[in-house]
Amino acid sequence: MVPTLVELAVADAYGAGFEYADRPFVVRGNTLAGYVQHPRHRDVPPGRYTDDTQMSIAVAEWLLGDDQGIPALADLFVRAYERDARAGYARGFRGVLEEVADGTELPEVLRPESDMSGAAGMDSTRAAITAPAAHTGTAALSKACVAYTGDVDRVATIALAVASCSAEYTQDLSPALPAGPANGP
Repeated sequence: MVPTLVELAVADAYGAGFEYADRPFVVRGNTLAGYVQHPRHRDVPPGRYTDDTQMSIAVAEWLLGDDQGIPALADLFVRAYERDARAGYARGFRGVLEEVADGTELPEVLRPESDMSGAAGMDSTRAAITAPAAHTGTAALSKACVAYTGDVDRVATIALAVASCSAEYTQDLSPALPAGPANGP
């Protein structure tokens, strides 16, 4: 199986409703019955994917392109943001994307010493690698990723990408979820 951006977008959109939310909210709402509105981030409507999917789209475009260099990837990150500016980016990185004219400027203004989660910080990555080992279906995997609390949209995005390319996983997400995460421009 080949991982698809649809699984990434679904996991991201589902997790976005719970990102850094209080544990009681997560416990009550993490049912896979549908997308939920985040209690604080009203700028991300239920079912909308975030920066995690948008950056994944840029990486996919880069992998499919002729130029595999870092400047080309940086340019695709900027272009992806410009064509569909959306909530979910860290305030600092969003500011950088709005400040630069194109990808050639991006590496010059990024802070390489930063350990923020913007490109999958270590805790998110560990959780995303650990979760798939404990589950065999995408529904249970999605719920487990969100139950961790914290940057759960990123964790779910990475973990579902892993599960979507393995025949060992049952693709059993609720039909209420893939109904079109941010089916728009």
